[in-house]
Amino acid sequence: NTVHASTTSVAARSLGVDVASYQNADLSPHASSGAKFAIVKVSEGTNYRNPKASGQVASARSQNMMPMGYHYAHFGADSNRAFKKVTMLLVQLNKLVYHKVHI
Repeated sequence: NTVHASTTSVAARSLGVDVASYQNADLSPHASSGAKFAIVKVSEGTNYRNPKASGQVASARSQNMMPMGYHYAHFGADSNRAFKKVTMLLVQLNKLVYHKVHI
């Protein structure tokens, strides 16, 4: 099985790393340990943006790791808050990726 992405793919059950702002932007130690992808926390709530996200994505790319991003959401059952958070995530992802995500 293979997991496909827009620019590359990694074999199913490959090693990867989840990174956030409290971790280093240099992902080379993870790549050296066998990580094939990096999942970067790009935002949380409606105000927080990971200041290291662009560096972490760039580092993943430079290490031939597949970069991915995520938003840490807190919205409960409120669909309006959920929509606002998804919109914020897409705006942040558009700043980090080559292929634009349409909002």
